[in-house]
Amino acid sequence: MYKSNKLFKLGALFLAFILVFTFVSCKAKEKTFSKLEMSIELTDEFVEKQHVGYTVYYESKDMIVVCLKEEFSLMSGSSSWSVDKYAQECVKANNLGSKTIEHRKNYAYFTFEKTLSGQSYTYVATCHKAQDGFWLIQLATFSRDFNKLEEDLFKYADSISFE
Repeated sequence: MYKSNKLFKLGALFLAFILVFTFVSCKAKEKTFSKLEMSIELTDEFVEKQHVGYTVYYESKDMIVVCLKEEFSLMSGSSSWSVDKYAQECVKANNLGSKTIEHRKNYAYFTFEKTLSGQSYTYVATCHKAQDGFWLIQLATFSRDFNKLEEDLFKYADSISFE
């Protein structure tokens, strides 16, 4: 009996070691994604996918990042707009009602909720002015998970840069 108890403890210790090693090694690693002149630091849990109507689209199991570049040449007079003016135009064009445009780092942003197919999503819509156009970069997650993932959403938003 002593031998089998010792063998059981040794097996349990080995199993615990494997579980801890697996947990530690499965942590997502930072990964830079780039499209045109825009770069964003996400994790290797994200994959780039095609999405009609957007410049680039990234998806993980917990969130999406939807990016749209709108060149100045497509919007008459927009090259003189501020990033706040562009953000206000985005709110208006998407019928989001009255939204407060906030600022963080080098971008303007607003938040909103949207329900699609019975699921509620919370978006952080960031607005950026690049050399030849504006970028609307929306980071979204299930509304029920927003409080848990808000810090990550803004970490990713803060990492956005342009060449």
